[in-house]
Amino acid sequence: KIGDVATPQVSQGIIADERADSSQQLSLEYLEKATYIKEHWEQSVPKEVGMVKFHLNDDSTIIIVSTTKDYRVYFDPRGDLTKQLERLSVFLQDTTFDQPGKYIDLRFDESLYVR
Repeated sequence: KIGDVATPQVSQGIIADERADSSQQLSLEYLEKATYIKEHWEQSVPKEVGMVKFHLNDDSTIIIVSTTKDYRVYFDPRGDLTKQLERLSVFLQDTTFDQPGKYIDLRFDESLYVR
C-alpha cells in the first residue's frame, strides 16, 4: 500500500521523500530494493539496530537508511544488496552498536567506510 498513513504498522517500511521535486512518482525499482533491504535487514542485522526509515533523495546511486542508533547506512542500489547487508551484519557484530560513526557506507565493493 502506497500513501500517507497516520501510524505505520510494524511490517510497513517508511520512506521519507526528500527529493527536490516530490511530485514525481516513486519508481517501482526503488520500492523493490527498499523492500528487499527491509526484509533482509530484519533477518540478518542484529536486533539492537533497528531500521527507522528510508530517505529518498535525488541521487539514484544511493539508498539511505536511518537507524534507531542515530547513524545512517548507505547502500548502492546498483550493487549486490545481499553482500552489502552481510558486510553490515558482520561489522555490527564486531563493533559497538551505539555509535560507530555518523554513517556506515557500504557502496564501495568489499570496503566499508565509517564516518
